[in-house]
Amino acid sequence: MRLEKCLQMVSITSVLLLVGCSKPVAKSGVPSNSGIPTVSSTGSPTGNTISLGDLFADLKAGPEFMDQKYGDKEVNIEGTLQGPAMIFGSFASEMDPDQRVDSLMLRGTFEDTGIGVKCEMAKSEPWQTVLPGQTIKIRGTGLSRFFPLELGTTNTYLILMKCEIVDAKPAQVPVLSVQAEQLVDEFLADPDACATKYDGKPLLVTGKLDVIDAESLFAHLSIESKGDVKLDCSFGMDRSTDYWSRIQSRSKGDIIGFLAESVGVSPADKKIDFYQCWERK
Repeated sequence: MRLEKCLQMVSITSVLLLVGCSKPVAKSGVPSNSGIPTVSSTGSPTGNTISLGDLFADLKAGPEFMDQKYGDKEVNIEGTLQGPAMIFGSFASEMDPDQRVDSLMLRGTFEDTGIGVKCEMAKSEPWQTVLPGQTIKIRGTGLSRFFPLELGTTNTYLILMKCEIVDAKPAQVPVLSVQAEQLVDEFLADPDACATKYDGKPLLVTGKLDVIDAESLFAHLSIESKGDVKLDCSFGMDRSTDYWSRIQSRSKGDIIGFLAESVGVSPADKKIDFYQCWERK
């Protein structure tokens, strides 16, 4: 099975795991003698900015507390855009499945437990504004859909609607930028060194369109190369999106720039795969 197909299935599985795989807890009133901490236990999400660590502490208090504190409330949260993939997305809205919205994910790990915050953006194409590795502050409205924290697993526990980026700090390790031709030259000169430099990392790439794949389930194309080295791009969207229609209108040889959330360098196969790609203007 081609590596691209494997990643697509992993991406689809990841989406199913990260969003909506557990039963939501209905919003309800919380009796004063329930033993659930008051909202002020870790600070109000309105106005003050919370961290993913604060969110993890609140998750331990249970779904009813989460609903009381975050459901339909303005939330200001800070986190880092980190992969290895599925940082950005363009999916059906959690509020309205008939509407597609662009999103980004904030992730953190605490006590061997991965927690995620899915942020549905008010403004489209957040990948034009921020990049992997940056620490950002997001403001949005919490969706009243919460379920119990499962220690030792990875899941999305908070969904924010109509989000905006309030602040973005430079990444400690900036995303590298390279011309496709230069990347191929590096691969041909020393494939192992090229793999060490780029494999598993995000990358900004500029190159010439070669072949647009009209058959793949997910948007897919290849970049012009040389020396029998293949450059394949799997985009982070299905073929029904307007973004993909925009790409399909291009011609062979047109210049395209994109962010790859992760890169796979295979010296044995003489191939470089770009995963979860987003066109950058």
